[in-house]
Amino acid sequence: MSIKGFFNQKENNDDIQKLKIKINVIEQQVEKVKTIETQLKRMVKLEPTLLKLAEGNKRESSTSRTKEQNQLNKQTLKQLEIDIYSKVAKFISNKLSPL
Repeated sequence: MSIKGFFNQKENNDDIQKLKIKINVIEQQVEKVKTIETQLKRMVKLEPTLLKLAEGNKRESSTSRTKEQNQLNKQTLKQLEIDIYSKVAKFISNKLSPL
């Protein structure tokens, strides 16, 4: 340390004050990082349950879709049966009418 530093205490105090401010800012940032870290740990713990819920929702939606598709398929099959029966009836009546 130079002799100048002994006589100029204000300069040293200013540097010390700046360092203290920087340390406080760094401590605040460390606290923020710690809180984010704890929140991430909680999210990691919740992830398996969230995945199970998401899979359950997918299954429910897929089963409801399959039910709707089955109903539509039944309706279309019924309509096709009716169309086929009507065409067969017309064909038979056309063939039997000359007799």
